[in-house]
Amino acid sequence: QKGPDYQYDAYISCCGQDYEWVVKILLVKLEEEGESHFRLCFGPRDFAPGEYFMNNVQNGISQSRKTLCLVSKSYLENEWCSLEIQLACSKIYYHGQDPLVVVFLEDIPNYRLSPYHRLRKLIKQNCYINWPENPEAENVFWAKLREALEDSREQEPSLIQFKVIK
Repeated sequence: QKGPDYQYDAYISCCGQDYEWVVKILLVKLEEEGESHFRLCFGPRDFAPGEYFMNNVQNGISQSRKTLCLVSKSYLENEWCSLEIQLACSKIYYHGQDPLVVVFLEDIPNYRLSPYHRLRKLIKQNCYINWPENPEAENVFWAKLREALEDSREQEPSLIQFKVIK
């Protein structure tokens, strides 16, 4: 699937402890502010009521061009989040595209990532974004995140290289 076939620009994969940050900051920044407004699938808001959770997750990921993984220590301990990464990674094999956009919301020691092969590979390639500790770097963070989520309908999918922002 490409471009207009997708209902969403990105599926947001995050744990419950990060919902407040997603609602108060991320959704506002990406859906309402800036030149381009993104269509994001956020489970608590967009999942079909009464549908099995697993079906909602599969539908959300398959109807999204990308999966935005908001990684925190709590995220790595959540089995549903692990499943979301696996489902998103299956798009690499079935559609030949890499749909993951990874944001680390806090410092994560390497040993905590050992069960997550795809996340480790992205880290080795510097293909991720860190939420900055310095508030002055937040504008650069949002610009990099927007770049990662931008619609590349005319281009072949490729990995976007990021410099790690501290």
